Amino acid sequence: MLRQRNRKVQIINVSIKYRDLRLASGANDQNQKVPLHTHDESLPETKLDGIKESSRETVFRSRKEKLQAACKVFKKEEKPLPPLDVKAYKHIVVDDNYKVLYCYIPKVACTNLKRIFLILKGNVKTSNPLEIPSHDVHVKFKNSLKVLSNYKTSETKTRLETYKKIIFVREPMERLLSAYINKFTENETEFYETYGRKIIKHYRAAPNVESIEKGHDVKFEEFLRYITDKSVWGNNHEHWLQYERLCHPCHVQYDVIGKMESIDEDTDYLLHFLGITSKVKFPKRSDFTTNGKTKNELSKYYQGIPKNLLERVLQEFRRDYVLFDYKIPYSIENMRNTSISSQTQLLYGI
Repeated sequence: MLRQRNRKVQIINVSIKYRDLRLASGANDQNQKVPLHTHDESLPETKLDGIKESSRETVFRSRKEKLQAACKVFKKEEKPLPPLDVKAYKHIVVDDNYKVLYCYIPKVACTNLKRIFLILKGNVKTSNPLEIPSHDVHVKFKNSLKVLSNYKTSETKTRLETYKKIIFVREPMERLLSAYINKFTENETEFYETYGRKIIKHYRAAPNVESIEKGHDVKFEEFLRYITDKSVWGNNHEHWLQYERLCHPCHVQYDVIGKMESIDEDTDYLLHFLGITSKVKFPKRSDFTTNGKTKNELSKYYQGIPKNLLERVLQEFRRDYVLFDYKIPYSIENMRNTSISSQTQLLYGI
């Protein structure tokens, strides 16, 4: 009886949260609904015309409004957000010449976006991002580009208030899989030694000596258990850390929210927005990735994952889903336990 009463209280609380999110998003009619996870990519996509609000600008405005509405709801769930320590901004790249801040997120075209900032900085002798080797990008980035955590508190505040702010995101489960494939299946010796051995030793029932010594054959399920294990220190690596914790979107008012799923259109808009179309061109997605490869691999990798673990993973990233208006991919949604799924959708908005 007590359990049923507690569940009713939870349902009432979530109903209030949904009402608040609808109202914050502009839904003022009882029959008008603003879904949390609709794809705004369905809007027409045209180039900037410089005269009226383009359909791309409409997309970006919609993303900002939905993010702000979600932040309002999350703020009601918790205590007031305390001011962030300057160190929290270590992922935000600063260009003082163009007065722009960019929060980079690994596995969301961040290497190419860093290339853009290196070109603007004048640290390379090319205007073609793809001519800069990946290794050089990361070395030059550390040596020549500043991040917001390098500045004093007053300087940080000024830049946050006056500079243009950019973030690019990606469907969370797809990014997670991309990180796993890149770091644990493509001969990344550093990750094998630092994370692979630890993961295998902790989550494999009977690992052989070679696996423990090399850490080279981490299974996807083991990786997921690791990143959802709250008792393990150090599982918050930037390649799989949540967008909310990397870029603090409820603290930082981003002007441009780009998405990997529409990277070509979004970067075209970005270059116009920054006024740098004559200085640099962003490569098309087909030039630097096998378009849709990771998306097509989702069902292959996630289908063998125990349903309770899958739910834990989704809960780890549920705020990213809500903040950036993502839908759980159909291939993953179909794998979920119906009873758990319906309850989770009711209680958590996923």
